[in-house]
Amino acid sequence: MNTSSEQWEQDAAAIRAAHPRHILFLCIGNSSRSQLAEGIARSLAPAGTKISSAGSIPTRVNPLALRVHWPLSDPSLGDDGDSVPLDTYRRVRDELRRRLTEVFKPGDGR
Repeated sequence: MNTSSEQWEQDAAAIRAAHPRHILFLCIGNSSRSQLAEGIARSLAPAGTKISSAGSIPTRVNPLALRVHWPLSDPSLGDDGDSVPLDTYRRVRDELRRRLTEVFKPGDGR
């Protein structure tokens, strides 16, 4: 899991500055990361902000999409790729909560 602060904090600041009215979390299967992110964001987002998630199976990744991409581990794969330990989900959940708290932190003029 990439926890370096420099890039994702810049991404969070840019999202916050845009005052988004709708945020879509997209991952391949819409079964783990995007669902976790949607639930956390709904609890943190200001009133009137629509939060959604979706899944897609892309044939290739657009390089521009990688510039706002937060590369988190897929908890459905587990630590060893075969099992799905609850601790893996908890680590991803906690990292998403940390990053989304930064996106929706108060005091930005909303």
